[in-house]
Amino acid sequence: LEFGRQTLDVLRSVRVPALVFKGADLALRCYPEKYLRPIKDVDLMIPRELLAPALRELGRAGYRRLDSQLGHRLPLGHSDSEAKVVLYSKIFDGDAESDSAEIWDRARSQVERGGKHPLDPVSGHLLYPCSEDGLVVLFQAMVESVGPSSPLFLTDLHYWIMQEKGLDWDRLLFLLHRRKLEASGWFFLSWIHNEYNTDIPESVLSVLSRRVSAKRDQANRWSQVDHLFPANPQGSNYRTDFVRFLTSGRTAPLLRRINPVRW
Repeated sequence: LEFGRQTLDVLRSVRVPALVFKGADLALRCYPEKYLRPIKDVDLMIPRELLAPALRELGRAGYRRLDSQLGHRLPLGHSDSEAKVVLYSKIFDGDAESDSAEIWDRARSQVERGGKHPLDPVSGHLLYPCSEDGLVVLFQAMVESVGPSSPLFLTDLHYWIMQEKGLDWDRLLFLLHRRKLEASGWFFLSWIHNEYNTDIPESVLSVLSRRVSAKRDQANRWSQVDHLFPANPQGSNYRTDFVRFLTSGRTAPLLRRINPVRW
């Protein structure tokens, strides 16, 4: 986290705004104690048009690129730290400029209402995603990464929902539909509701259940699982578990498969 603060100081010196999300945001805003949420990097989104000056200034400060590939995410390291920061020009790879602009606008409105992030409590300029955008980021990360093979993202999801008291569930449903994440949203929300006793309105689960029920009978075909999960889940066990969940609705057998070593 200290490495993240140093990075923000560099960005602030050239007036580049930043939006923090994922691990560092969760650790400081949602978990009872920050040490309960291990993080290996700090994820920051910055405006695409300011990426070049940001990289120049970070280079002068001793940061170096860790990946030569050009894309929407750029991991950076520093000779004085084992930590790393990842700069994003957009959170989701397939986002249009208008999608990123909406995320920025919703984040700015929180700061304008007096919200300050614990990673930058003095200046109050650090932005962070609104409740609904933050949840969508988590769903996407769970689909793209470890999913049920680790309790980490499930715990993230639980604490985010329990801490965000003003969550707009209707807006969340809209965003899940827009990003084709309804099936995974139903999967993970049902899971933590049943096993973690997370406070999720039954009406939300009912809406998601109805929206995916038409696809449930088709889920025994692997091609349909790929359709329900737009990103590619890792491993055949994950695929099998998802199909079993869709066809039975039971989560207890899946919870027992979690590997605590992945913490």
